[in-house]
Parts: sequence; C-alpha cells; structure tokens
Amino acid sequence: MVKVAIVYYSGYGHTAKVAEELNKSVKEAGANVSIIQINKDKPENIDWDLLDNADAIISNLYG
Repeated sequence: MVKVAIVYYSGYGHTAKVAEELNKSVKEAGANVSIIQINKDKPENIDWDLLDNADAIISNLYG
C-alpha cells in the first residue's frame, strides 16, 4: 500500500480543514495516510522517519 504523509501548518484552522479533506480523498484512493501538523513553536516534533518512509508527501502550508 502506498504511504502518503500530509504535512500542514494552520494558524486559524482553515488549512487544517483542507488537510482533513485531502486526508479523506487520499484514503478513498486506497493509500495509507499520516497527517503531521507542524507547530511553529516546536518544529522538532516532526516525525522525520515517517516522512523519510513516505512514498509521497503533500505539504499544505500557510502562515
């Protein structure tokens, strides 16, 4: 199964809604999806191994 990571930062929640819709669509297409929310104050919380092992990365950033 294809592994897809959706990475996003959302300051006001709008980008989070887009990431959730992407999540639904990619899952419907048959992929294994992981969502990573970036916290601008703690970027060290990013799971780099998950990103390294993903077949595709979708970034959805605004801020």
